[in-house]
Amino acid sequence: MGGLLVAGAQVSASDVAVHDTAPDERGDFGDGVIATSYLVLVPGIFPTSLELAHATVEGSTRAGLATFGADVSLGSTILECNAIALDGEVVQGTEFSLENTGSNVCGCSGAVDECHGLSSSLDPPAAVSL
Repeated sequence: MGGLLVAGAQVSASDVAVHDTAPDERGDFGDGVIATSYLVLVPGIFPTSLELAHATVEGSTRAGLATFGADVSLGSTILECNAIALDGEVVQGTEFSLENTGSNVCGCSGAVDECHGLSSSLDPPAAVSL
C-alpha cells in the first residue's frame, strides 16, 4: 500500500530508501511515500507536513510520492521508475503544496525528467483494518 506514510503529523525524514511498493490486496494504491491530512480512523483534516531529503523512492506501482492535502518539501531525492513521480491532491477542500528544495532527480532507466507534481485524481489511503 505505502512504503512510508505520514498522517496528521509534522515529519522530517532523511536517508530513506523505499523500493517496489505494491498495491494492497484489492489492487489499490502502491505509493512509495504518502503524506495525508485526511485521517480515516479519526475522520477529519489534521495539518500534515513532510520534509524529505536524501531519499530514494523506486519502483512504486502508483506514485513515488503522493500528497493529499499535506505540505511536502523535497530535496536531494531520487524518484526512479515510479508510475507517477509526484502527485498532489486536494482533500476535502484542503490544498496540498509541493516544494522543490533542489537536487531532485526523476526518471527511469537513465532517462531523466523534470520533477514536477501532477494531479492525477488519486484517492487517499483507505481505512486500515485492525
